[in-house]
This record gives sequence, structure tokens and C-alpha cells, in this order.
Amino acid sequence: RFTDQEREQISSDIPDLADKPLISIVMPVYNVDPKWLMRALESITGQLYENWELCIVDDASTSEETLRYLKSITHPRVRIRYLDSNRNISGATNEAIRYANGEYIAFMDNDDELTEDALYYVVKTINAGKADIIYSDEDFIDLDGEYVDPNFKPDYSPDLLLSHNYITHLVVVSKALVEQVGLLDSRYDGAQDHEFLLRLTEQTSQIRHIPRVLYHWRRSETSTSLSSDAKPGALLSARKALQDTLKRRNIEAEVLDEKAPFFFRVKRKIHDVPLVSIVIPFRDKPDLLSLCVNSILDHSTYENYEIVAISNNSRSSETYSLVSKLEEKSKRFRCIEFNEEFNFSRVVNYGVSQSKGEYLIILNNDIEVISWDWIE
Repeated sequence: RFTDQEREQISSDIPDLADKPLISIVMPVYNVDPKWLMRALESITGQLYENWELCIVDDASTSEETLRYLKSITHPRVRIRYLDSNRNISGATNEAIRYANGEYIAFMDNDDELTEDALYYVVKTINAGKADIIYSDEDFIDLDGEYVDPNFKPDYSPDLLLSHNYITHLVVVSKALVEQVGLLDSRYDGAQDHEFLLRLTEQTSQIRHIPRVLYHWRRSETSTSLSSDAKPGALLSARKALQDTLKRRNIEAEVLDEKAPFFFRVKRKIHDVPLVSIVIPFRDKPDLLSLCVNSILDHSTYENYEIVAISNNSRSSETYSLVSKLEEKSKRFRCIEFNEEFNFSRVVNYGVSQSKGEYLIILNNDIEVISWDWIE
């Protein structure tokens, strides 16, 4: 993925970094195919940034192949602990965190891979300013070994995180924040990383997104990266994580399923009924205006609203006939004129100045409302 010139550029930049924190990569292992574990390990030992340690915790694997491979690892910066009993994903990850010495904790699954510049960009981000949580873009390794479906993420979006764990991988967190918030909670196994992120992001605003693919998430028959059916309990855990987060934050809302697994809608309870002003600029085209306004009047379940239609140099008699009919149909509708040279911003601003609502909806005249609770 890199030219020799690109590698040399990064390698020459690393010595100039003011801070070179130790990054502890925590990796729970359980009965993984050694060939995937080897790929994961190679992607770590090949990092261009070298101040890292890998903390592996074997979660009482029963596979002789897995155990044989683990015992063959001799790299000086790879530390391995073997558990006597199976503690599942959260318990094993927590043991790896306790085992870590680094200033930052990086989370990695035992069959995934890092790009060789992953830790370099993490540390470069840390050097650029205070950062408690760092996350990157990612892609997937399909069953044929190809890199597919890159996931280019937004910068930190708290509302999106309440609907879906869009952050996933790569995630790096300051150990101080982890110690402040507490470790992973096994009650949410299957969605433990989402629940953990929800708690972490409540305690810091220093959240940085690296807009680069730094993590390859392997698709397999036992991973939710391929199908949510692989871990059916994970969906229940994800819902519970959101419900408990809302309760902790004192947000009155219900968690609704959306059209894809692990996507939810947090529908908040509305306590007041403020006046909402719907501002619609238009010039003639009565067919569009009729469809737009009638869809609002006929479909809206919210009752405290007004429609302020702003005519900008309309000329058609059909338009004025329609306006009269709409004013007769509902007292919520009124039309005002702004007959100056067209400037969309000025037309809208005039409509806003004539509105009475506490909230505003700026609506084009070619919009048709199809959801009953769209104002809510």
C-alpha cells in the first residue's frame, strides 16, 4: 500500500514527534485460526511507529492450534497472559487493559489487521493537541482476502453514536480516561464496545477523528462484520446499551429499530408544544404549492404550527386563486408578498421576520410531506 518514498517520509517524521507515548494494543484471543492471528501480529510488528506493546490475553482457548501458536511468539514487545477460565469478550479485554503499561490503549480484534502507518497517525494526532479518544476510518477484508467497503466516518457525532456504533475501529483511548470511566461491562457483551464508547464520550470533548483507513476488519462466519446473525444476542445488548445510556443521561426517549441491524432511532419525548413557523418561499407554480401545503395540512399530527408562504413576484391568477382556497381551508396558512428582485436569502429572511414561531422550518415549495410526525 506504500511506496518506498512514503515509508521514508513517515520514518523521517517520527523522530521529530515531540511526544512518543507508549501505545498498548490490547487483544483478547479465543480459539482463533493461527493464520489470522499471525496476520494480525505481523500487522503490528510491521508498524512504522515502534513505541508499542501488544497485550494478548488468551480467554481459556481450547484449540491446541491457537495455544501452540501463542506459545511460539517470542517478540520482546508481545506480552501474553493465559486465563484459567473463559471470561468472554469484556472480561478478557479488561484483563488485557489491566496488563497494559501504555499511556494509550488501542483496541484490536484477534483476526483483524492494522495498516503499517496506523500508530504513526494516532501519535501524530496526539502530538497535534490534547486527545482522549482517537478513531480512524476502516475497511473490511472479505473472504477472498480483498480490501472492500471502506467506511469513511464523520468527525465526532454524539447523536449518530446514539443511533449506531459508527466509530468501531480503530479506537485508541487514553488510559487515564479508561481508569476514570471504568472498564468494559460484560452485561453488554456483543455490544460492549458501543456501550463503552457511550460512557467514554460522556466524560471528554477531546475526541479526534483520523480521516484515513487505518484498520482492516476481517469478515468471517463468526463475526458481526459479515452478518448480525453470527451473534444474535448482540442486537439485544446494543438496544440495552442505548436504553441504559438514556436513563443515565436523564433523557426521556424510546429506542426504535431501524431498517438495518445495529441501527436504531432514539425518539425523544416532547414536553412542550411551541409554535413552529413553516416558511415557504415561492413564485407561481401553483401545482407545486398546492401539493406542498396540502400535504402539511392533511398529514401533520403536530397542531401548533403556522405556514408562512412568501410570494416573490407571482403573476398567475391560478396562484392567487389557490392562495385564497388555502386561507379558507386553514387559519394556519397565510401568504405575504415580497415583490422585489429575486434573492433567495432575502425572500426567506423576510418570511422569517413575519413569522411568530419559536422554531422555524424553512421549506421549499416542491416538498411533499409523507410522515405524520415530521414536525415532532
